[in-house]
Amino acid sequence: MVQLKSKKRPADGGDDHFKKGKRPQREAVAAEPDKRRKQPITKPQPVSGGSDDGDEMDMNGQDEENGGYQEEEQQQPAKRPRMTKAERAALHAAQPHRTALLPSAPLLQNTLLPLWETARRADLGKEERLKAVRELWDAVKGRVGEVSRGHKGGRVLQTIVKYGGKEERLGVAMELEPQWRAMMESKYSKFLMSKLIHYVPQLRPLLIPAITPHLRSLLFHAEAVGPLSDFFDLYASAKERRLLVRGFYPKEVKIFAEGKGEEGLQEVLEGMGDGAGRSRVLSQVEKTVVDVFNATQKTALAQGIFHRLVNEYLACVNRFLTAEEADTKMHELLTAALESLPDIVHTKDGSAVVRELIVRGSAKDRKQILQQLRKHIEAMCKDSDAQMVLFTAFDCVDDTKLMGKAFVADIVALAPSLVGDINGRRALLYLLTPTSRKHYIPSALTSLAASAQQARDIGTSKKDPATRRKELVGYASPGLLEAVTEHGAEWVRDPGAGLAVQEIMLYSEGDKSSAVNALIEPLKTPYPHPAPTDEETNAESSHTLDLPHASRTYKTLVSGGHYNSKTQSVDAVDAELSRQMADGVWEAIASEIAGGEDNVKNVAKGNAALLLVEVISVLHKNGKGGQVRSTLKGSVKDIRKGGRKGSELLASSLESL
Repeated sequence: MVQLKSKKRPADGGDDHFKKGKRPQREAVAAEPDKRRKQPITKPQPVSGGSDDGDEMDMNGQDEENGGYQEEEQQQPAKRPRMTKAERAALHAAQPHRTALLPSAPLLQNTLLPLWETARRADLGKEERLKAVRELWDAVKGRVGEVSRGHKGGRVLQTIVKYGGKEERLGVAMELEPQWRAMMESKYSKFLMSKLIHYVPQLRPLLIPAITPHLRSLLFHAEAVGPLSDFFDLYASAKERRLLVRGFYPKEVKIFAEGKGEEGLQEVLEGMGDGAGRSRVLSQVEKTVVDVFNATQKTALAQGIFHRLVNEYLACVNRFLTAEEADTKMHELLTAALESLPDIVHTKDGSAVVRELIVRGSAKDRKQILQQLRKHIEAMCKDSDAQMVLFTAFDCVDDTKLMGKAFVADIVALAPSLVGDINGRRALLYLLTPTSRKHYIPSALTSLAASAQQARDIGTSKKDPATRRKELVGYASPGLLEAVTEHGAEWVRDPGAGLAVQEIMLYSEGDKSSAVNALIEPLKTPYPHPAPTDEETNAESSHTLDLPHASRTYKTLVSGGHYNSKTQSVDAVDAELSRQMADGVWEAIASEIAGGEDNVKNVAKGNAALLLVEVISVLHKNGKGGQVRSTLKGSVKDIRKGGRKGSELLASSLESL
């Protein structure tokens, strides 16, 4: 990302970057993502290395298009005459927004700014800061409205709100009550408004009726959309979110709806009873939704409050209208929203909307939706809400050939970048183990199962789920096994990527010998003697078997399945993989490159005792226990004496051979 070398203060309006005695590092500030709220996955990113200026100029600032020279006949623009002192004073007087002309200017310069410089210092203790903030509040009390009009005054008030107590924060908020909406639309005051929403919970119920009549204009306002989004996404309770969304409802709902005015759209329509009223309300809500999708200004599309409205509207259409009417309304919505679907999948409500369209859509509808989403496949895989759309498509789309050649192939090709991401791994593993509670929370699995069942009940999905799953696994397996072959030795050393290796090796189909060889290769390194303790283990330089997560990965693969704590046994998935891994691990640690029998004894006395127990068990079942017995039988006492985790179990296993 291009970094502009500007001396201006950051535009976030906060005072955290200007602690006394500390200058922020621009690269660190620019590189750190905003963790408060997820951005649209389709948000364009600046291209690094580009020029900051739209036109390229040569070193002398001459226009290259004209060869660096201007025609002599071209007349230079006339210079503006210098203004006199009286004219400048008259111009300033005509600009009342200038802070130097405000009545509060002397107070700000002589009193507030010196106190503010003290109150915002990073090295102040808690008591000292509270004292400084109280002095600042005592000085500004009663004139908050005047001070807030200037940029510096806004910074002063932000410091009071951030570090002050309940009295100071509430005092600032209530003095500014007449201008709450104007502050949200202000270039600088919007930051103060965001802090008030954050730190003053008492403000939020009072703010809702002040902004809901103007909700649509605020949603499209370039400055106001920030505080509004903060309010809805970060700080509002469930009740406050419902009240905010009601700002989009037509006036008929606000006037005639029964109850306390806290109901959602479904509850409102239920209370209205059968009749033309429901259709009128839904038509007006539809107009609002479609207008936002068709608007030239696309900022509103990324906001969670709008996604909630669309989700409510779509749910009501399917609940209160006939099947034919609901299908017509759904297709009208799809037509308006098709190109904007990638902009809404990053929130829970937006994801629910796209999933509902996939569940209820025809094969043609689904193809159109998936074409729009495919452009953003990697970002969707790494987003917890957006990936639910992909999972729903895997569960509902009958054209597995299309899914296999498009989405499955794309996701498998991205495996090296996905295995290291906690959400990205789930996108890979859903192709292999879609019902595993090891990787997905129960609520997500329940929601996905309900969507798949709904598609079968409606009739938009007709293929047998087991057949669909087997076909998708067939498309995914070759690429995933190839990825393990290329990157397996690196992945097993990472705790998260190691989980992906386990599932790929256990549940993929096809020839796994190349992947097994790739995983075995790192074990041909001599094992250290004596083995390091847990405190001495280094994630980068330690032997692979000294990494607990890597050792567990090998143990799971040697077992051929995961251990089931309920049955106290291993749920075997691939017996052939178990045999290959057991033979491979033993041959690797006993190879001449690794150190032969001496290396095997070192491993047995080290941190991989539990892995060796499993290897010995599988070898013994396959009639290869004699080599193990001849190699380790004489080391039982030394193994038991080592006292490592699993040493006693390993010694007992050797004695039973």
